[in-house]
Amino acid sequence: MIDILISSTHKSKTPALDANDIWVVLMDDPTFASTYERETQAHKPFVDALPELFKEEMNKYVGAALLMQLRSKYLSYCLQNDYVGTVLGGRFKGAFQKELEKATILYSSSARFVDESIKKQNKTDIEWLMHFCLSPASLTMHSEGILTVRQLLLTQPMAIISTPPQTVLSTY
Repeated sequence: MIDILISSTHKSKTPALDANDIWVVLMDDPTFASTYERETQAHKPFVDALPELFKEEMNKYVGAALLMQLRSKYLSYCLQNDYVGTVLGGRFKGAFQKELEKATILYSSSARFVDESIKKQNKTDIEWLMHFCLSPASLTMHSEGILTVRQLLLTQPMAIISTPPQTVLSTY
């Protein structure tokens, strides 16, 4: 009887996400390697922070608005933790810092209206997410309703930590 009581009250938790698993995926991603070729190792502390940074969102389904929120949250974290100085060694610090600040504000404000904007344009979440270069596997998981933040971090973290061209954002 006690065993039944214990098992019925015990909630299974998803194991904590290991930042090293995210790092392995990034190291295999040609986009990451080509974009950050000289600064790859400088990104490590920012990647290591991802599980803690997104712990509240980890099991949430990824849609357009949440992806914008995640990007805004990541960029805010980067700004607060001297991303420009750490990754770029201070090169172009003023200009790059301002661009990060603008992108953070843009993602944050866009997250509030992106779903409505998609509907007004007769687009789908999938069409919008394609602009953010989600892989076919990620898009399939999204269509099946199983693409969580955790899954995205384990399969395509660049979808969260990279910034798309300004032209994509200006269309929504």
